[in-house]
Amino acid sequence: MKILSPKDIYEIERLTMDKLKISSLELMEIAGKKCFEWILSNVYREDKQFYIFSGVGNNGGDGLVLSYFLSKLTKNITVFIVDFSNNWKKDFVSNYNRLESEKINIQILNDIDKFPDIKEESIIIDCILGAGINRSADGIVKDTLEMINMTNCFVISIDFPSGMMHDRILKKDEVAISADITLTFEVPKINFFFKENAKILGNWHLIKIGLDKESIENKRSKATYITKSIIKNIHKKRTKYSDKFNYGHSLIIGAMYGKVGSLCLASKAAMKSGSGLVSCFSPKCAYSILQTYMAELMVKTDNNYEFIEDISIDDIRYDAIGIGVGIGTNDKTCKAFENFLNQNTTKLIIDADAINIMSKHKRLINLVPKDSILTPHNKEFERLVGKWSSDLEKIKLAEEFSLNYQINLVIKGAHTCITTSTGKTYFNSTGNQGMATAGSGDVLTGIITSLMAQDYSPDNACILGVFIHGLAGDIAIKNNCSMESLCAEDIISNIGNAFKQI
Repeated sequence: MKILSPKDIYEIERLTMDKLKISSLELMEIAGKKCFEWILSNVYREDKQFYIFSGVGNNGGDGLVLSYFLSKLTKNITVFIVDFSNNWKKDFVSNYNRLESEKINIQILNDIDKFPDIKEESIIIDCILGAGINRSADGIVKDTLEMINMTNCFVISIDFPSGMMHDRILKKDEVAISADITLTFEVPKINFFFKENAKILGNWHLIKIGLDKESIENKRSKATYITKSIIKNIHKKRTKYSDKFNYGHSLIIGAMYGKVGSLCLASKAAMKSGSGLVSCFSPKCAYSILQTYMAELMVKTDNNYEFIEDISIDDIRYDAIGIGVGIGTNDKTCKAFENFLNQNTTKLIIDADAINIMSKHKRLINLVPKDSILTPHNKEFERLVGKWSSDLEKIKLAEEFSLNYQINLVIKGAHTCITTSTGKTYFNSTGNQGMATAGSGDVLTGIITSLMAQDYSPDNACILGVFIHGLAGDIAIKNNCSMESLCAEDIISNIGNAFKQI
């Protein structure tokens, strides 16, 4: 699913109206009604008092349509027009007149002293500012946003939380609604994926309002939201007469004394993700553990007992190599990693301490084969490129890094971000807070290595890998885990169920 700007959406709305031969007022009716239907299905209760705060533009008009349909169910509704401009939009005025004719309780809010006394158990619907307004809230709008945030009520924002910017992060003195739910139209917006906006957006949901699919498809977008429809087009079905050699030989290199578990998890995840063969390379201390942990694994070891000091994989052909899980940053391991990079030509999936080694020795980045994949978490990425001031800046740094070095990045976190060597950016739709746990990243490394070994392109290995990884975690939470109890092994146990769902 494309991630588009408000400007793109306005253009698509215009094309939709032309194609369907409908007016902007009719499109507003559809948008407001669809939001009403979502509220009716998900949060509506007869005993709740609803307060709708509408601006005087198109977003406010959506709110008035919603109010009209809501008024057919309950008398517990009050509409406040936040009167911040003399320029009331034509479609807004039409819906305002309809509410007046229905004798719905409408009040003009142009002085903050008129702000109502709202009980905490009420529901507030925010339709004050739309996505197209990209300036700091001030005057009566700023005062209203501050008062709404002080109510501690459940807040639903329509399309875009009032006060949030669509192309930058708020400054400290700027104010935005703190929504519990944001109902946004048709496609997500890029700033929905910034950590700084999490408390502003709350949980967001897409509301389909019938915008023209062809117009959306024709819009160029650098960023994409990974959904199941994309995954279905990527996933390769197995053929009847195939054998294990058709699905690749994965090699996972890692572990040191006390960190053998990382290699166990990554290797098992690689096997569970469909790799025909999975081998491990480790120090000698991991040998017995790996051989007893999973019978299907093949194990080769360094002569050193505690850590890797010589990565010797002979002339065996591996289709993909994952390196770094639990490997440590011992000086001899660092040297072994450098020697390996000088000799290796196979595309790599580089994780954990292998990334940390490159952070200490930046020259090593130039030895990484083109189109390889790095899978850092935020701290590992920071060590690699330096600090950033916001998630927006972090994503720009990631995009620049991927293009400069022709390397794909998978930056783990909520809505895991992928930046590719081809200049594309993706955000994942699966996963949950319970996956913020030890070993979760090792599992992801194993999954992506397995997919690369199965001859998925680097882009598709990243996209499918993060989706399956997150979906397995979601299934675990749904079936038998809590956010607190979820472990990396639970993710591995549900990889098969995740593949079944696609």
